[in-house]
Amino acid sequence: MIIRLAFAAILFLGLTQTTDKKPAGGDWTETQSVDEISGSKSQMFVLPAKEAITDGLKKATPNLVFGCTHFKDSSLVKFRFLAVSTGISVGLPDENSGKIPHKHVRARIDDTPYEKESWELGHNDLTVPPDLMVKVLKSKVFLVQFEGADGNDYTVKFSPLGINEKILADECDFKLP
Repeated sequence: MIIRLAFAAILFLGLTQTTDKKPAGGDWTETQSVDEISGSKSQMFVLPAKEAITDGLKKATPNLVFGCTHFKDSSLVKFRFLAVSTGISVGLPDENSGKIPHKHVRARIDDTPYEKESWELGHNDLTVPPDLMVKVLKSKVFLVQFEGADGNDYTVKFSPLGINEKILADECDFKLP
C-alpha cells in the first residue's frame, strides 16, 4: 500500500521536476525527479519489455521499474520497490491480504521453474515481492504471466542483467551481492 501511494504521488501528481532519461546499463534508463512540495528526491530505473502486448483496446510495452526515494530531511533511502508496469488493465484483484489487493501471477527467473505467487496490485502495475528483487535484477531472463481485465493471460519478458550496479548503490543505497 505504501509503495503504491508513494509511486502514485511521485509519478502521477505532476508535482515533480524530472530530468531527462539517461542510460543506466544494459537496456535500463534512469530518471531523477524532485517533489516540489516535500523536496523528496526519487530515482526511477526503467527497463522495457522485449515485446509489446495488446489487450484488444490498446497496445503497450510493459516496463520493469526499480525505484527509490530519499526524503529531503533525511539521508536515508525511505523505500525501494520493483514493479512490472503492464501498460494495460490488469483487472480485479484475486485476493485481498489485509486490505491490500493482490493478483496471482506466474513468474520465472532464468531457467528456474515457474512459481505461482500473489503480488501486490496497483492500477496497471504488479509489485515484485522484496525477496525476489535481487534475483530479478541479476537475472538474464525474467518472465511474468498475469491475467488481464479481458480474462486472457499475458506473458511479459524482460532481460534485467546489465543494470549499472554502481548507480544503484550510489543513488539508492542498494547493493547487489
